[in-house]
Amino acid sequence: MKLTTLLLFIFIVNSITAQDFFLADNQFTTSFYNPRTSRLAFDIHYQNQYFIKEWNNKGVSASYSKDNYAVYAQFQRKGNSKFSENIFTAIYSHKLSPKLRVSLGNRSLTVQQQEYKTSLTPLLPFLSINLKPIEKIEIMVSTETIKGGILPDRIDALIKRKFNSKLNILIGLRFSTGTPFMFSTGVLYKLIDKLDLELNVNSSETPIQFGIKYKYKTSSIIISSQYHQILGQSIGAQIQFTIL
Repeated sequence: MKLTTLLLFIFIVNSITAQDFFLADNQFTTSFYNPRTSRLAFDIHYQNQYFIKEWNNKGVSASYSKDNYAVYAQFQRKGNSKFSENIFTAIYSHKLSPKLRVSLGNRSLTVQQQEYKTSLTPLLPFLSINLKPIEKIEIMVSTETIKGGILPDRIDALIKRKFNSKLNILIGLRFSTGTPFMFSTGVLYKLIDKLDLELNVNSSETPIQFGIKYKYKTSSIIISSQYHQILGQSIGAQIQFTIL
């Protein structure tokens, strides 16, 4: 039944614009932001987390890009009617030069529990920088607040090294207050013209993440999987489609 629901979800896709970093950037979990070249685009994301219905993640987003700037809005919901986390994210991104882009954003977190009063954290700001020092290297750095307040308490860095038209290597670092340092490394590989693969291995509780992205004209379907050392497997599907 779960597999059937996932397949039905994938079946409704009709058009998507492809984008790099489909595990690191597009799974509704990081502050990294790479605007697409399309003018107006939408994303839909669903993750069956550890096959526990109460932990399923659902998200939608929309982005608008023009000239040197882009705006982005995203809503993510985790849980059910008895307990849920709802996150609204807004980002403004500006291209300062062909090699440098700066993005400023904020998250608002609402936690709803049936037995308790709803709590709201309206300000979780973050800043992200995309830098291309040379043609084959891209560096992404973000600093953000994840526990409330104004001062940042987590820093993420991601480096992409392009070797050829098919192969890219990713190296990531995370420093966060009160949690262990995390290191990750990944491979982006174009298996055939319309099929991309990504494998990510890291030092977190979900050490293995795998993704497949299939492109059809201006469309793509992303299927991702991650493995938790204690709770087991999660499967996600993401669709992106372009309006303009």
